[in-house]
Amino acid sequence: MKKVGVLLLIVLAFGAIAVPSFGADAYSEKVEQKYTVHWDGSADLKFITTLYGPSDMLNSTKEGILKVGLENATEMLVNQRVQLFSQLGMNLANASGTVKGYDSDGPLITEITGKVLDFAKYYSYDGIWEIELDVLRTLQISQVDLTSLNRTFDFEDHYSIVLPEDAEIVSIPSDYSRESGKSYVSINVDVHGNEIIVDARMHFDENITKDDLQKLYSDFQPFIIQYRGRPGQEGNYSVWSSKTETNITIGKEETVIDTLMEYIAPEDYVNYLKLMVMYQGEDAIIQSIYQNNLLAFQQQGISVKDWSIKFENVNSTAPLRLRFHWVLANYTKANNNTYVHDPSLGLRDVSVKGRLTDGINQTTTIRIILPEGSKFTQIPDDIHVEANGSQITMKVTKVSDKEVVLESSAYVRYGMLARDYFAMMEKVPERVEVKYNVEEKTGSTCGPAFLVGLAVVPLLLRRRK
Repeated sequence: MKKVGVLLLIVLAFGAIAVPSFGADAYSEKVEQKYTVHWDGSADLKFITTLYGPSDMLNSTKEGILKVGLENATEMLVNQRVQLFSQLGMNLANASGTVKGYDSDGPLITEITGKVLDFAKYYSYDGIWEIELDVLRTLQISQVDLTSLNRTFDFEDHYSIVLPEDAEIVSIPSDYSRESGKSYVSINVDVHGNEIIVDARMHFDENITKDDLQKLYSDFQPFIIQYRGRPGQEGNYSVWSSKTETNITIGKEETVIDTLMEYIAPEDYVNYLKLMVMYQGEDAIIQSIYQNNLLAFQQQGISVKDWSIKFENVNSTAPLRLRFHWVLANYTKANNNTYVHDPSLGLRDVSVKGRLTDGINQTTTIRIILPEGSKFTQIPDDIHVEANGSQITMKVTKVSDKEVVLESSAYVRYGMLARDYFAMMEKVPERVEVKYNVEEKTGSTCGPAFLVGLAVVPLLLRRRK
């Protein structure tokens, strides 16, 4: 019964009214959505859902509506639809609803009207408006284990998207169709002037397997409509900002590494990190960070003689800071006296689909100081790679024969296209090397990437829902 209640909450939005059981017949539902889009990115919405069965669930839901009262039931329906739009990254405002058929033997019909404030998103990067639709209900399907429900499901979804009159359509997705066993999904797209019509069908057989679902959805790409016309304002988005400063003081007997990591933005992520530090306790997190770094050092044959890790600004509104202090033995040994640095700051392998839905602003400063009697034998050239305002740079300053500073930065614009992003990254060297020698036999130093205590890069790019 719990699974049925979850399903109702997702596909019908009446889960809070009743938790009925499935009848012997299939779950069958039709959804009609009409969006009239404006140049501010908002869209007037008319959303009609018609539930045909199963009969037991249909009757139980009607009984639930009568039990709580039509007004209360309608309010629940509206609130839950607002929440579902929120899960898709949209804000449904001024919503109102009506319910029909609750006191008859026919299907149950619900209608929602309102205004989706951020239905279309504008990207100044290329002057494009984008609308993303979850036409195959991937969000809903991902939250329900259809393979365990032993029930046939039929979903019929119709979309009408009316663009502003002077909009120029740039691209719309192609038709899509996949079958596996007795299950299938299909999308048919048609255009009439400035109206885009999408018909989607999803039929999931009662014996559907995870392999079937994989075949149905594995090739499906996000359904995105692109158009241009008037410029707009870019909505709320995050810029992932961090700063790292590392001093590596190389000695003949031991090496000292001091690193300051500063997490600046987005504010909600920084506050989340602070909350985790307070919730789990600084000592526990510090011990975990220490053990992870200790293992990384040991795997390279490096011994830790002394260390300290400290959080700063946990209880303030300032950026979260994390300081590392390491005193290491055997740090410079074997392997050609070379320090290796990644000028992309770890961003080369970040997964990007379509375009970046956040911005990036990272800086890293690495200062390498050699002992007396030592000198640098090779330092890399400066790097400057730019693509439509986004850029990766590295400035190398030889302060003296014993001191070199590498200042790297990555600034990536919100909305940057994936193809431009990867083309830019291909122009950035995978690694640069700083070579030196000292009086005694020494060797390579590994880049400080493994010193990262709270990973930023994996969370940089949040996929827009």
